[in-house]
Amino acid sequence: MAFLPMTTAVLVSAGGLTARLLPRLPPRALIVPGMLLISSGMLWILTMETDTSYVEGVLVAGLLLGVGAGMIMPVAFNYATHGIDQGDAGVASASLNATQQVGSSTGTALLNTIASSATADYLASHASQGRSPAVARQAALEGFETAGTWAAGIILAGALIVAVLMNTPRPKPPAEGTTGPAGAQDAQSTGLLPAHS
Repeated sequence: MAFLPMTTAVLVSAGGLTARLLPRLPPRALIVPGMLLISSGMLWILTMETDTSYVEGVLVAGLLLGVGAGMIMPVAFNYATHGIDQGDAGVASASLNATQQVGSSTGTALLNTIASSATADYLASHASQGRSPAVARQAALEGFETAGTWAAGIILAGALIVAVLMNTPRPKPPAEGTTGPAGAQDAQSTGLLPAHS
């Protein structure tokens, strides 16, 4: 239940905001702000203390992460198959899904290692205070904050790369007289609209 607001934010952002802006804006105009929101959510963790309430800490960070992810995922998945021939759409979609899964697993493992190392280092440096619950809570928070800092830095670097290198234009509307599903298919086959997997 604690992370339900974040899931809701993803759905609202992706289905409400991004779905309306995607046909009107170039992809980096959505991806870069989304990455900045996610980075802000990670940095918000740095403001948390062991006695921070759910609303002031986890809820705010989760909403920032959710809205940012909702701005990125539909655009990334849509444009990953942009300009792909219909015969290659299945391969492109499968490659995208596999890359996304590998990236998620690698990122989770990396951040978990960073957090665990930071927690262990904190416990080792405060061994004289014993293993009291207060020290354990602070050690766990130290791990979250360290991992959040690294994650924010990686995401900011990614936002900079996207802002500089991604020059894909916004999709062009289909030509006059090609309305309806057939027109949309013609526009996709000519590369005017991003293809859907």
